[in-house]
Amino acid sequence: MSCQLFTYGGCKGNQNNFKTEKECVQKCPEEVCEQTPEIGPCHATIPRYFYNSPSMSCQLFTYGGCGGNQNNFKTEKKCMQRCHTDEVCEQTPEIGPCEAYFPRYFYNSSSMSCQLFTYGGCGGNQNNFKTEKECMQRCHTDEVCEQTPEIGQCRAYVPRYFYNSSSMSCQLFTYGGCGGNQNNFKTEKECMQKCPEEVCEQTPKIGLCHATIPRYFYNSPSMSCQLFIYGGCGGNQNNFKTEKECVQECHTDEVCEQTPKKGPCHAYVQRYFYNSSSRSCQLFIYGGCKGNQNNFKTEKECMQRCHTK
Repeated sequence: MSCQLFTYGGCKGNQNNFKTEKECVQKCPEEVCEQTPEIGPCHATIPRYFYNSPSMSCQLFTYGGCGGNQNNFKTEKKCMQRCHTDEVCEQTPEIGPCEAYFPRYFYNSSSMSCQLFTYGGCGGNQNNFKTEKECMQRCHTDEVCEQTPEIGQCRAYVPRYFYNSSSMSCQLFTYGGCGGNQNNFKTEKECMQKCPEEVCEQTPKIGLCHATIPRYFYNSPSMSCQLFIYGGCGGNQNNFKTEKECVQECHTDEVCEQTPKKGPCHAYVQRYFYNSSSRSCQLFIYGGCKGNQNNFKTEKECMQRCHTK
């Protein structure tokens, strides 16, 4: 799928013959899936599918029966197999077959950042953005766990989990099998690991940008709100503009006064909580996620933390 040089004898031949590489590329775009659907000059009414790259979906159109271009598929399945990538932002950057020098950005999913590369001017793939801003808007979300779950364009019935930031829990939904976003996990465990329910337990994150903004995070081991430098984008929810906001959200004057909480998960973990009424540490069943700080692995830990003579 590239324009290549050949030696023309000077007469006859066919129409696949261009004076310049530019003319060739304009007439025959390397990326089939980027082509605008063409009915063609004939007058039949044949149902076909084309790939709509802006919406990242395969759509029905009526083909005339001759001519047209390659963005023309007999079935939706063939269209999706040829053109759809489950996640644009996971693609390896491609220079393409042309030899221009265009500065572009691609999303590096490993570093979760948008990086500069040189694009040849034709071909390549969809992980290719004119500006860093476009790249970040398409691929990077400040917090995956804040995204609304998306079924995607396909029609499969795949059970997946998404994080519901309102209820602060991982919930089941039906995924269509392609597209969608990153708030999509194969298991409840994966979801919980990525999106810890307890904001105040999260490790502070500077984020991807390079600003120097003073913020506060809650340090759960020391049970205090501490200053850190925030980069201005990304990061997580353990990030407060003022110490007061941090304390109001996260600090409990007395952990040992809290009512024990099982949490939304379904594990069966034996833990201890301090019962301030009986002034004793008692066993309870913990679900494995969320809950609160009145939660100890051993009776000894509980007594050391909460019991006063």
